Amino acid sequence: LSYDDVRSIVSWHVDYLESRGVAADLGEAVEASSPGSGPLVAEDDEGVAFVIGKVTDSDLEITDVQGVQVLEAEMAYLDAIGALGTPVEPPRDV
Repeated sequence: LSYDDVRSIVSWHVDYLESRGVAADLGEAVEASSPGSGPLVAEDDEGVAFVIGKVTDSDLEITDVQGVQVLEAEMAYLDAIGALGTPVEPPRDV
């Protein structure tokens, strides 16, 4: 993979995270959650599927495995710098 390939994959993942409301452009003001709102959650599998779809639509020669490996490295980095919150428990069946 080239640096440009990795940059594309990470950029698409950030696009996904922004669409879920868990990331924001640095130029945007980030507002605190309103009282009573739940945690913001981005599913790992959903983000992977989003990025793999972007890879498929692009002219980049990246395999699904390479895409997943980049995302795993990115998530490990985000965890290491403290950018990820604690895991959220699934909703209880009522």
